Amino acid sequence: MDETLDAVNSFDTFRRQMEPVHPSLATGWPLAIAEGESAVVYLPDEQAGGYQAGPKAAMPAAAPAGIRAAFPLEEIGDRAACVVTADALHSRAGWVDIMHEFVHCWQWAHGEPKLRASLEIERDTRKQGKMTWELDHPFPYEDEAFGHAYRKLLTALADGDDTAIHTAHAALRQVLSTVDHEYMTWQHWKEGLARWVENMVREVAELPPRCTGEEAPWSRVSFYASGSRLIAWLQRTEPGIVEKPQLLFQRLYSLRSDDSEL
Repeated sequence: MDETLDAVNSFDTFRRQMEPVHPSLATGWPLAIAEGESAVVYLPDEQAGGYQAGPKAAMPAAAPAGIRAAFPLEEIGDRAACVVTADALHSRAGWVDIMHEFVHCWQWAHGEPKLRASLEIERDTRKQGKMTWELDHPFPYEDEAFGHAYRKLLTALADGDDTAIHTAHAALRQVLSTVDHEYMTWQHWKEGLARWVENMVREVAELPPRCTGEEAPWSRVSFYASGSRLIAWLQRTEPGIVEKPQLLFQRLYSLRSDDSEL
């Protein structure tokens, strides 16, 4: 008996209950249970339903305890997989963490590589041989002009003031360099959408919302929160935008229906 497979299929039963929340949850995605420098990949069984055990995959480094990540694995043809440690399988909170990462699998399958290649920050860092800008870009979080404009955006989002949201977003663009604006937009798109979906699932599952990043000091996680709020606002003003990942990125970049800048 494969107890891990049983736990994966218990999660999948929960996942199916959440399918109406967002297209990223309408199907299972590869799920890699990591231990040390390898992981066992469980693959959706499209014919029988549920999951089946798949290949072992090498991890880029020893997986830290409690890892929650998503990235492509060579062993499954460079498809994106959700990578977690086994503890994620044993609570509803862990199941929600998996679904957060499933959003990233969906983004990868629906245009993330093309979007990434279009960014100056991606091209510049690739030339330098640095591939971790998503995690360690030196964004000016402590810059006074950024902080002032960012607080105005948060206030406008909290008030639901459409005009103020546009004004504050335009002000942010004025104080940020091109690569810093791309970085903020990327985090709003990638992590903001995952946070938005996660909190929709939490609401259905009667779990408290995840609110980390909503208060200063600002960091990368701050953009999870503001991205989620921006996406909720865009979904209200343009219903269905959350199901169109590339168009959503364009809207987050400029807040305009004209996407000619990208």
